[in-house]
Amino acid sequence: METRRFRVSGRAVGRIVTLSGDRLLTVRPTDVSRRGLGFIAKEPLPHGGQFWFEIDEARLRVEVIHCHSHLGIENMYHCGIFTRDPDIDLEQVFAQLGLLEEALQADGF
Repeated sequence: METRRFRVSGRAVGRIVTLSGDRLLTVRPTDVSRRGLGFIAKEPLPHGGQFWFEIDEARLRVEVIHCHSHLGIENMYHCGIFTRDPDIDLEQVFAQLGLLEEALQADGF
């Protein structure tokens, strides 16, 4: 049996900015859920750090939940962020921006 799932478009590029607006880091989103987002970055971000995540015209306050060396790409980091705002659905934000691609996936995989 197959289910419909969505993945982040390869053209999606986001930015991480400090809450004061000082630092800008370009990131490549890899996966998204209702409250969280995974991405690849050239610099590590501190666990628990709070930032603005910007993509297209969306700007969302987020918190870093993990950031580790990417196992397959040297000098890159795989990070995860989430929003504590229950009114924000990150998957819906990406869908409204046209940044999700539908993919059929076999159940259990």
